[in-house]
Amino acid sequence: MNMPTRRILYGLLLGLLAVAAMAVALEISGKRQRSPVVTGEALVGGPFTLVDPRGASVSDTDFAGRYMLIYFGYTHCPDVCPLALQKMSMALDILTAEGIDLAPLQPIFITVDPARDSAAVMGDYIAAFHPSLIGLTGSSEAIAVVATAYLVSSARTDANGKADMDGMENMGDMGKMEDGGYLMAHSSVIYLMGPDGRYVSHFNAIATPGDIAARLRPLLD
Repeated sequence: MNMPTRRILYGLLLGLLAVAAMAVALEISGKRQRSPVVTGEALVGGPFTLVDPRGASVSDTDFAGRYMLIYFGYTHCPDVCPLALQKMSMALDILTAEGIDLAPLQPIFITVDPARDSAAVMGDYIAAFHPSLIGLTGSSEAIAVVATAYLVSSARTDANGKADMDGMENMGDMGKMEDGGYLMAHSSVIYLMGPDGRYVSHFNAIATPGDIAARLRPLLD
């Protein structure tokens, strides 16, 4: 092979290598662009539009500038829901006894069972708890939106008392009611959201009223 031919082949080889390198660089760049941005913030919360016990429309923007203490459950819940709402109420009573103004905080109970929890039913139910607590319901679609935003899992049990879900943490009631009704398997977490609507903290099933009050105290005092 003479020298000119070698130079031509060498030039072609360099060209192919350059093209290959460019393709690899573009692929890496594309992958980087498609990678999710990590901000360190919990992806919990978001816009919602629901209905209060008076039948009035309520959205997340109505609570702008205030903290929200939110629990998802349902009025036919036999144990974990009333227990969680009672703990929330007791925590607020602790703070009130200390002279702390609760105006910057709104406790909220959102149903995961809109088929049975009408606005009137929610109103009657929350009357047994703290006077500042409001209950929100809505269409199945509206409840699905807010449940997804808050990473809340729920499922109606089947005839055998088994829910259509697996691996759920902090699971609430699960089983078949003897009167022929049904229970809801649902995640049981109390969320604390900031005045800007962003996630601040949460309380699981083992949190006590004192734990909740301790977390709220420096925010409200």
